[in-house]
Amino acid sequence: MAIAPTLSQFSSAASFGEASVNAGPQLIDVSVVFGDADGDLNGAVLTVTGLLAEDRVSLLPNGSGPGQVQISGSDVSVGGVVIGAISGGVGATFRVTFNAQASVAGVDAVIERLAYANISDAPTALRTLVVNLVDAAGLGLTGPATFAQLTGAANPFGAIDIGTPSQPDGFSAPALSDIDNDGDLDLVVGEAFGSLLLFRNNGGTYAQATGAANPFNGVNIGYAATPSFGDFDGDGDADLIFGGNAGNIRAFRKTGTSFAEVTGASNPFNNISVATYAAPVLADFDGDGDADLVVGDGFGGLNVFRNNGGNFASLVGAANPLSGISVADFAMPSFNDVDGDGDLDLLLGAGNGTIRLWQNNAGVFTEQTGSANPLAAVDIGDNAAPTFGDIDGDGDLDLIVGDADGRISAFRNTASAGKPIQVTVNASDDSAVPIADGASVPEDAVPALAVLSNDPDPDGGVTTIAAINGVAVTAGTSVTLTSGAIATLNGNGTISYNPNGRFNALVSTATAAATGATNTTALDSFTYTVAGGGTATVSITVTGVDGTGDQLRGTAGNNTLTGTPANDTFNLADGGEDSATGAAGQDGFYLGAALSVGDSLDGGTGVFSGVEEDQVALQGNYALTLGANNLLRIESLVLLSGTNTSFGGSGSATYSYTLASVDANVAPGTLLTVSGNQLTAAESMTFNGSAETDGAFLFIGGRGTDTLTGGAQNDGFYFGTAGGLNFYAAGDVVNGGAGSDDQIGFRGSYSGGITLANNLTGIETVVLLSGSDLRFGAASSFQYQLTTNNGNVAAGQTLTIQANGLQAAESLTFNGSAETDGRFTIFGGTGADSLTGGGGADTFNGRGGADTMTGGAGNDTFRYFLASDSPNGGGDTITDFTLGDRIDLSAMDANSTVAGTQSFSFIGSAAFSAAGQVRATNSGATWTIQADTDGNGIADLSMIVIVADGHAISAGDFIL
Repeated sequence: MAIAPTLSQFSSAASFGEASVNAGPQLIDVSVVFGDADGDLNGAVLTVTGLLAEDRVSLLPNGSGPGQVQISGSDVSVGGVVIGAISGGVGATFRVTFNAQASVAGVDAVIERLAYANISDAPTALRTLVVNLVDAAGLGLTGPATFAQLTGAANPFGAIDIGTPSQPDGFSAPALSDIDNDGDLDLVVGEAFGSLLLFRNNGGTYAQATGAANPFNGVNIGYAATPSFGDFDGDGDADLIFGGNAGNIRAFRKTGTSFAEVTGASNPFNNISVATYAAPVLADFDGDGDADLVVGDGFGGLNVFRNNGGNFASLVGAANPLSGISVADFAMPSFNDVDGDGDLDLLLGAGNGTIRLWQNNAGVFTEQTGSANPLAAVDIGDNAAPTFGDIDGDGDLDLIVGDADGRISAFRNTASAGKPIQVTVNASDDSAVPIADGASVPEDAVPALAVLSNDPDPDGGVTTIAAINGVAVTAGTSVTLTSGAIATLNGNGTISYNPNGRFNALVSTATAAATGATNTTALDSFTYTVAGGGTATVSITVTGVDGTGDQLRGTAGNNTLTGTPANDTFNLADGGEDSATGAAGQDGFYLGAALSVGDSLDGGTGVFSGVEEDQVALQGNYALTLGANNLLRIESLVLLSGTNTSFGGSGSATYSYTLASVDANVAPGTLLTVSGNQLTAAESMTFNGSAETDGAFLFIGGRGTDTLTGGAQNDGFYFGTAGGLNFYAAGDVVNGGAGSDDQIGFRGSYSGGITLANNLTGIETVVLLSGSDLRFGAASSFQYQLTTNNGNVAAGQTLTIQANGLQAAESLTFNGSAETDGRFTIFGGTGADSLTGGGGADTFNGRGGADTMTGGAGNDTFRYFLASDSPNGGGDTITDFTLGDRIDLSAMDANSTVAGTQSFSFIGSAAFSAAGQVRATNSGATWTIQADTDGNGIADLSMIVIVADGHAISAGDFIL
């Protein structure tokens, strides 16, 4: 008995939005469970019917992996194996015809990839699609069976009556099988006297075949022949078994269209016999893939035999799944999947003409009564003999029933074929199709752009803007574009475009004509997205207007530009060998990374606060010796950091500058400032100005590694704090060059120390700037620690350490002890300094505060200008005074009570008696030196001097 395929968990409804199914196929149901207990799928056909002209049904592929569906042409593959071919689906039935490679799992995967699409902009709301699969046995998907009796001409067996005059109650036991292999079901009827009658199906009309045309002609079992068809030998065709009143079972093997009886040991049922009236049926009631045997008997009972490899063994007691099932008399069993769940249920005809139903639930058979039994109302009189077959070709199994009168009744299975699903397409307002726009906008204007004016709406609805540059917007929302311009959605659907000052570098066409500048326009763009629809681009051409922020810009070619009377900014970063000349303003020339020796940059005659101040700014990696015309009448060369975004940089770059000047770069008697004060610790600056003979440099160092070389004139080198423009933190090198007074200046908190190794040469003065000096930064207070190396001062030369600008809260700790052949002139500040000289004849100017001074080797001089340089009660200390050292008081006024400048007199250890006296007293090597400048007998100047060589302080130790 064939079992129809099943499809469970299939949705009865699906709903899609118009936009989604217009855009492409959408999966219908991805969680179905397909089953086919027979697995007869070779030649099975999956169909989807009920499509409207606008509908499209297809398979949506998802890959070639295990369980995945792939489409190639018309071939359908699952897991890389072709299991069928597709056709149709364009407004008409969609089909998948499966081949021998199809499996239950493969078909399940295909059904789960069924997809629906719709091509209409005004889709029909509802349609009912029907999904069906008819297997190779011709059985399709149905729900629980319902039956309607066919009467009169509608019953194809209505004319058959095998009763006889001598036996009007002729007994009929029907069975259906394709006897002649022509593709339709023929009817075999067992009759009361033990014979088998054949009625061939010819297009739905059944005509009796007699004599040799009946392969069962002459076969007789005695009385009450009851036939059944099934494959008892496992060769794939329907063999015949039939029983009779003697209780035995005869078997006929089918070969082609012939049937040959098998007897004795060849008959697998040879040893099976029931009490009386054997009514056998072959059915796989245990679901193990072979045909088992159930035999009804005349007493209404059922005898069960399980097929074990062709051997049929009786099941009794608990082993018999049909134990306890019986009817009053004449049990006529048949099996069919009545409830559509994929297994065989038991129908049992009874002697009283009724048909009872036992539902199979996982091998447990439970009787269904009343409305649960679709055949409960059937009563054909006596001896109901049911069997099933698809007599109308609709893919489900119909019921035919023989009776004690020799008639055959027919009941059509009226269950709906296939699985219906109501598909709803929810229409939506098709949005406008946005079309690209363009506009020309002055750099200082904010126009409202009617971008929707050229966007057609297929449905004629109101179009709204949902996003600008991908950012969701409502009326009043502003979006900053990549350029920095601002786009704002207005309440009337227009978009205001605000250049936002980001194009102020543009110039008017008039200025371009006068100066040679090429930057009269710039391009910008943004996108807008309409609600529920697409996206379009608005292209903006921003036009220049003269005003603040203008730049005179060239192209990548060779440009010639001239300035205006205003302060001009030339932007030549696009490259080429350019010639740019400023006029009377303070002009800037931005070259980016494009400066080459062929560029000519002339600052012109502009002055700023009485001083010419034209600048050239570079920004990029450089290894360049400047050309002679690169810096004409240029006062500053600025090296910009990669963090500077003023000219459109990303702000994340780092740059290295290696530059050398030629003598022509600095005009005679003028100063060129070379500034790296913006450079970060990761950026380096090398500048070689040694070719300069008649001009000077002021170098401002950066935070990274600086290597700076001056020229023949007096150059300046400036470094800020250790946390800012620090010196030597990254290995800075400074060479003052050939000038006679090259200076290096520091301003900042160097309390961690500056050690001047051989990285400082050719410098005559080190200036330590006070936090109160506002030329290079905001007000602050600094502490300095400075240590020199022997190589910092050339043999016989003097290095001046100038800290005289330091205030009371600031201090200097200087250590020059490594110096052997040079000398220092040291100026302390107002605070308490610690000053240490080297091996030469050093000069100390401690100035204010309680300074500690160590002269070191050599004949050192300690100079005082005012009594406040070392006041009584808070004076200086000289730690290593020896013969040859001098305390110089000659610049002081010894007597403040009279006009003019008087000299001091040394009175030894005597007490003061007049103004202008200097005395010295000691306790061992520690001497106290005092001076009275007002004659009141109290020291105005006082210091501690520690004599290192044991000599007594005398007048010879002073310059009075």
